Amino acid sequence: GIDLCLYPAGAPPEGTVSNFENPETLVPVLISICVIMTVISVIFTTCRLFANRKKMWWSDYFVATALILSLGQTGLMLAQTRFARHQWDVRACWYDGTYTKILFSQEIVLAFVLFFSKTSIFLLFHQIFEVQRPMRIAIRVGIVFSALLYFANIPLSSVLSAPHVGETWASVLLSGRPQKELIWGVVQSAVGTVLDIFIFVLPIPVILRLQLSTKKKVQLLAVFTTALVGVMASVLSLVYRIEALDTDDGTWKYTSLLICSVVENDVAIIVSCTPGVANFTRVYVSELRIIKSLRSNL
Repeated sequence: GIDLCLYPAGAPPEGTVSNFENPETLVPVLISICVIMTVISVIFTTCRLFANRKKMWWSDYFVATALILSLGQTGLMLAQTRFARHQWDVRACWYDGTYTKILFSQEIVLAFVLFFSKTSIFLLFHQIFEVQRPMRIAIRVGIVFSALLYFANIPLSSVLSAPHVGETWASVLLSGRPQKELIWGVVQSAVGTVLDIFIFVLPIPVILRLQLSTKKKVQLLAVFTTALVGVMASVLSLVYRIEALDTDDGTWKYTSLLICSVVENDVAIIVSCTPGVANFTRVYVSELRIIKSLRSNL
């Protein structure tokens, strides 16, 4: 039989040859972003849970669940590092059943990561702004909308990315169905970007109406403007998904998408934890002897 490991998964552009041994790769970028975002999200979640340990609420449990799922999602991303290169530098034999299982698992886990991380933000808003009836309604609509948007991944992935009766995991890649899921990915990403903008904008009018000094309002707004990073990651993710619909370099585009995805996932966790971290810093860090010493010398 033909040894597929001798052949590239895509035709190289004119003037380029396939390079299996020492190709241009996005692995350093992917690993760096995964490590940085994971460390920050773990630190923020730990600080939040420690600060709230005596009065844990639903938002705390949701963000802890989101972090655990995000760690699993990051692990699945790092399991694909050998694909973080140009399509023509990927060996054709690497597209096997194991790879298909990783992609399917990633789609399912991603649905739960996005739901729990973004719902934890809505629940946080509920804790902070619960006296505002319009805010309560907006929060509940946001939670239901998030559930419908992200949990739709589960049946769609089961139909499009898993083997049907008589098929193997490896044969799914040749069925043409995964390409159809790319279209759903664009739709979900576009709607998800609107949801991220909604999350970013939602607390602003309420904060501006609070009977606080301008300085306090600016400080509160600064806490929630970290969500803007999530919006930017969502927009980039949408761009890469659209480009992936018609490209000869799918693995490179897909790796770029993974990088945006890990930022989007972890930023949602970080945004949810930012008020808790601010509280942790105020209560515990400000009491450290070295901090007091620095203050006294300023």
